[in-house]
Amino acid sequence: MSQTPSVRKDFMPIPGSRVGELAAKFDVVLRVTPVDEPKSN
Repeated sequence: MSQTPSVRKDFMPIPGSRVGELAAKFDVVLRVTPVDEPKSN
């Protein structure tokens, strides 16, 4: 499982913004540790 999609988000324009602000939604999951992939020697 790749972890890259979990940290890349599309920033979208905020409706009604006067200065062109952008926003993205990030879901934060607490108390979860990603599993490390075994390294091949």
